[in-house]
Amino acid sequence: MSIVGAGIKIPDHMTIEGLSVLQSCDEVWTVLQESPQTWSLTKNCTAKVHKLTDDYSSNERRSVNYQYAVQRMVNRALQGYHICYLTYGNPTYFDSVCAGLIEQCEISQVYCKIYAGVSSFDLVFNDLEKDTAPGVLVLEVNRFLAEQKSVSPDVSVLLTQVGLLERSIHTPASATYGGKLAPLVDAITDLFGSEHQVSLVRSTNRASGENGFVKSMPIEHLSRMSEGFLLGSSLFVPARKTHSKH
Repeated sequence: MSIVGAGIKIPDHMTIEGLSVLQSCDEVWTVLQESPQTWSLTKNCTAKVHKLTDDYSSNERRSVNYQYAVQRMVNRALQGYHICYLTYGNPTYFDSVCAGLIEQCEISQVYCKIYAGVSSFDLVFNDLEKDTAPGVLVLEVNRFLAEQKSVSPDVSVLLTQVGLLERSIHTPASATYGGKLAPLVDAITDLFGSEHQVSLVRSTNRASGENGFVKSMPIEHLSRMSEGFLLGSSLFVPARKTHSKH
């Protein structure tokens, strides 16, 4: 079993080492939304790509879909196939499927090797032009909502995958997209205040044609953002208090 990080700009952040693994493995399983034709792969390699999201059930929580995906990949590895899981970022950060694979491979005694990619967080903070030295808490957006009582407003927070906030858990199925974000806006407001300024950030991706941006706004304006802006974006919430540098 191999786990390959693809960075956040596909294919610009894919390493030579990672590409070599993709070419040599038997099957490539991935959550990448970009078309395989844009990954700089051979035609033969493109043909063995399987998107995990195609099999996700809309009636299940995302965490359940993750567990199912992990088990399917490990089962294929136990059958003797060299499976490569391709994910965003520098894979042990940013991805619950990766964490599940590492754990399940150990339980099933499947050899697993991780091939690092460019850190997505480095890129996000470069785009934000923020110094992370005072400390930053990084959480996937659904985990933030689940653990918000333990979050301190005196520490900055970077929330990843804002566009993947789980509708089924937090809001009625009939909610609008803006309504879907209401629990997130409420949680940040409770912690940081109603006029707290946040920044929505997404890096430019030449392959997909998505333009990067950094949009700063009061937290209440977040619910007005369209799905097109939210998908693939992270949200930076600065600490309520200013930390002095030494």
